[in-house]
Amino acid sequence: MDLINRNISREMFDSIIREVVEEIGVPAASLCDPVFIGISRRILNVRPAAFFFIKCSLQSNEIQQLYLGAQDGYESTQLYTVTMYYKFGNQLNLKCLSNRKSKVCMFDEIFHNRLRHDDLRIDCGSSLNQMNPQPETYLEWHTDKSFIKTGQNKLLPTNHTPTQLKTLRFFPKGQKNCYNLPLFTQYYKFLFRAGFCYANYNGLSKPPSFRLEIDGHFWASVTTSPSEYHELLYIIQEKQATVCLVWTNDDEVSFISSLGATAQLSDLYKFVDNKTTLFLHSRINYGANKRVE
Repeated sequence: MDLINRNISREMFDSIIREVVEEIGVPAASLCDPVFIGISRRILNVRPAAFFFIKCSLQSNEIQQLYLGAQDGYESTQLYTVTMYYKFGNQLNLKCLSNRKSKVCMFDEIFHNRLRHDDLRIDCGSSLNQMNPQPETYLEWHTDKSFIKTGQNKLLPTNHTPTQLKTLRFFPKGQKNCYNLPLFTQYYKFLFRAGFCYANYNGLSKPPSFRLEIDGHFWASVTTSPSEYHELLYIIQEKQATVCLVWTNDDEVSFISSLGATAQLSDLYKFVDNKTTLFLHSRINYGANKRVE
């Protein structure tokens, strides 16, 4: 019976990919794994309808062009594309916080745990998902509880901007602690950015040094005095990336304030391939009178 159930489940997810490929014309390789988000029942013929969330790595104009030659394009009259932003509403957050067993909160939790990202931003050590203060960008910052199971959260004793530097996660146990980042497609170019703000959170007045790794490869030596960012452009080999913080001295505990991964357009940095990685040397904001984080 378990085998039958698994086969039925596999067919349900595989069939929705085939449906998209045949009716819209996009290649299957451009689609992420489907996320099942709900089911409904029609009133007239009592037929069930399943709903899925699928991300596509193509631009809307590319999809429209492929749609013109779709195998089963005749089944629809037009394909519409709209700009969509996912934003945490204050009311939804309050419901989740006040009632952890509510269906809305459970659905939201399941959806985000399974969703693969093309623009993932993690506010390390925070207990609440946040939106960027500039509403026109609609940048969502996640807590890190879904991406790592080790370490402890810490609220910094002083105020910092941006908001993502007000908290951190530190790792007093284990020489190597890793974030697992679910990303929407493999063999794709991502810009990774890690932020560190010490702010004497442990009262020792001794910023630690440690090593930063990505997928088992050296990324950077972190000194955290007083704060710093490290970036690299890297092609992921799987549908996830692993970012690890590794102790280099027994008495210096590693930590992290923020972590992000953003997919890049294929025509940017074309010389970057599976054997090439770009590291940030410096970024200068010419003509400005303040630092931009």
